[in-house]
Amino acid sequence: NAKLVLKKSINNNGQSPGINIVGKTVIKPGETVAVFNPFYTFTPDVNIAYMKYEFFFNYSDRGHINQHRLPMDFDESIVKLITPEVYKSKTSFNLPLKEKLLVWDGHDFYSHHRRFPLGLPEQQTKGIIANSNRYAYDLVNIDEKGSMYQNDPFKKENWYVFGKPVYAPATGKIIEMQNNIPDNEFNGKTVQSPNIPANMDPAGMGNHVIIDHGNGEFSIMLHMEKGSIKVKTGEIVKEGQQIGNIGFSGDAIFPHLHYTVMNGPRISVSEGIPSYFSDYKLFRGNSFILIKKGRVDSGDIIESEK
Repeated sequence: NAKLVLKKSINNNGQSPGINIVGKTVIKPGETVAVFNPFYTFTPDVNIAYMKYEFFFNYSDRGHINQHRLPMDFDESIVKLITPEVYKSKTSFNLPLKEKLLVWDGHDFYSHHRRFPLGLPEQQTKGIIANSNRYAYDLVNIDEKGSMYQNDPFKKENWYVFGKPVYAPATGKIIEMQNNIPDNEFNGKTVQSPNIPANMDPAGMGNHVIIDHGNGEFSIMLHMEKGSIKVKTGEIVKEGQQIGNIGFSGDAIFPHLHYTVMNGPRISVSEGIPSYFSDYKLFRGNSFILIKKGRVDSGDIIESEK
């Protein structure tokens, strides 16, 4: 008995690049392309029973007849029904860093974490079939003015987050760790990566820790400082226990902590899942809101109460 609540569309009625949602508009037989969902959020008053996505295609080999065609003039269409589900986190997470933080990049529509093209041949060659970073965060410490560093930003020690302790966001078992990847360095205004064997850090994770929380939820923390990790594989860690320090290792363009929760232990085949943090301040200018349990995303300024 569901009734139509909302109907939205996107088409080529506009000027490029303002309408570019599909990076590649000509699809060859058997080819896969990524389409980033432009209808990713709705206002709270919209009660969603299901969502019906319709894709409309024109044949590319018919020359001039594809020029300036109206949206209702198409050659083929595909309809897909989606039933959204509310994800209820099984684990109570705390922020993995202390002091005032900026979510430099989260998982909103514009974030590179969400806009991950699984269809690219290089991803398929690496065996990457899932987006483990779909709900990831890049976290940095900031000062009272919101700056992430002092003086010269092309010196890693000038970043407020560099060397700061990283804490276990929840109790769990260490199932993977890496502790011997040298930090990147700035060479002028470019990032100089260390000369290491290709198989030493193939995914660019740098020094990292993966925690199994025992209920199908796995925390992963990347880009930590060489030699700083204080835990071992197989060790049980408690919520709030220090596990290492922030570094500048792996595929990082500046010092930060990359944190995400996955539904499995392997980043190439595990999907990212939502995480909700407990007991933190959400700053709004000179004031803040105390959040008992909530989500954070790109641009939020936050601080753990624990």
